[in-house]
Amino acid sequence: RYWRDWSSDVCSSDLMKYFRNMLNLSRFRLQDFRNLKPLIGDTWIQFQTKEVEIIEQILNIGIKQNIFFIENPNEVAQLFLDILKGLRKNELHEKELFYLNEDEYSGLVTRTFEFVKIFIKGLKNKEN
Repeated sequence: RYWRDWSSDVCSSDLMKYFRNMLNLSRFRLQDFRNLKPLIGDTWIQFQTKEVEIIEQILNIGIKQNIFFIENPNEVAQLFLDILKGLRKNELHEKELFYLNEDEYSGLVTRTFEFVKIFIKGLKNKEN
């Protein structure tokens, strides 16, 4: 598959709706979420580990198909997810509630898609 297909998968409306549902699940106050995080620590770590595994699998497919040139797919997957996390945190940093309205959500989707396009272009094999 080509990188555009992959970027579409990463930014798919289903994936972003899932993120939004998670984000808006109960409209936590950010401080409540921070207090809850230690209680769900193991689950949180398992979720993050699974995210890295999925992105790494996608990157490995791109390497095998000679689309991407990546020396360490695990490091690249972690970097990718860290940057996405930064985009989400940036959108939420001034908020009291863990909630995005339609405009904020739409802006986040747009920035995420633009980031994925730039990131994937940087991974592409120079021959492609």
